Amino acid sequence: MCVRDNSPQRRKLVALASLCLAIGLLLPMMFHPSGQTELNALHFLRGLLIGMSLSVNLGVLWKNRRQQRTGSL
Repeated sequence: MCVRDNSPQRRKLVALASLCLAIGLLLPMMFHPSGQTELNALHFLRGLLIGMSLSVNLGVLWKNRRQQRTGSL
């Protein structure tokens, strides 16, 4: 992701989002559910982690753009 402001808070958020994405994508390779309930829980957790990753990444980009606009006025 291209974030020009290298503040520690934004770097931590981008790292957290990347970690959520990696765990969400690798989760089915680590756990092999035996029943339908476990499979549903795995799909829920995977969707939650990937959704959190997307929302945090978009939030960081949105906040970066917002600060660039207010700083240029």
